Amino acid sequence: FLFGGVLESKIAQLYKKHYPTIKIEKVIIKNSKNVAINSPIDISSINLKRANGTIRVGNRFLFYKIIAKIKLLKSVGAIEKGEKITPQNSALKEEPFKNFYNTPLTYFPKNMEAKFYIPANRPILEYMITASKSIKRGESIKVFSKVGGVEISFKAISLQDGKVGDIIKVKRDKDVFKVLVKDKKEGELQ
Repeated sequence: FLFGGVLESKIAQLYKKHYPTIKIEKVIIKNSKNVAINSPIDISSINLKRANGTIRVGNRFLFYKIIAKIKLLKSVGAIEKGEKITPQNSALKEEPFKNFYNTPLTYFPKNMEAKFYIPANRPILEYMITASKSIKRGESIKVFSKVGGVEISFKAISLQDGKVGDIIKVKRDKDVFKVLVKDKKEGELQ
């Protein structure tokens, strides 16, 4: 152990903070000969998407590798573009930690859908999902406006996809309005 395990412990803590479901079995440090015991440790360059890399200690760069398992979200079957991520099409599974190109999900996301087709038995990574659309282009939606204690509403056709919080355009007859998406198939006139 380098520095009595301090360096290994710092690396492990950093990964545990980023991935709450990770179980680190071992941190291996190489090229640690001739490193002064009081050298400053710089862990800012660690890429947490990788199971190995370099760390600066004093004026030396040391190679590290972590041996770990992580509980992450994987597709059970193929997930189609636009399909919601649910316990029916995905599951939390413990896997060996490896190099990822993007951060893997370690939880079931709420109101999220696939940005594109996800093959079966693949880790679900952050870039693969997006917030579910509450309104899809061409759908009929309820548009409302509240003034004082009075609410008026009418049906309109959405001209754009939108999720809660988005402002989209809708059309009623020949008139086009801007609407703040409030809920599934419902928006507030702006």
